[in-house]
Amino acid sequence: MIERWAIPVIPLGVEESHKAVEIGGRVFSNKTFILKPEDVERVRLGYVCINCLEPHPYTWPERCKVCDFPIERFQERIFEALYEEVRVGPSTTLEEEWEIAKEEVRKQRET
Repeated sequence: MIERWAIPVIPLGVEESHKAVEIGGRVFSNKTFILKPEDVERVRLGYVCINCLEPHPYTWPERCKVCDFPIERFQERIFEALYEEVRVGPSTTLEEEWEIAKEEVRKQRET
């Protein structure tokens, strides 16, 4: 059985980011990971490295054990600067999808 903290973070998608933040004279720009809400929360709370998504058994370790990213020093500020909520999924509502489906069935019956 895998321990709860060690559950891997599997992005739903990854996109290039045009956002960047300067902290302590270093410029951080990040790829945009599209994550499930519970994984976003793990990153926000410092249990998961924002750079490589490696989970850690405790919050805010000094450095990531995989990529050596300085979690304790920079992660919170980077999260605040770069986090954005995006909608994933269709741009139509269920009602609109239902109407589209009914129209398709109607058209098929006419042909």
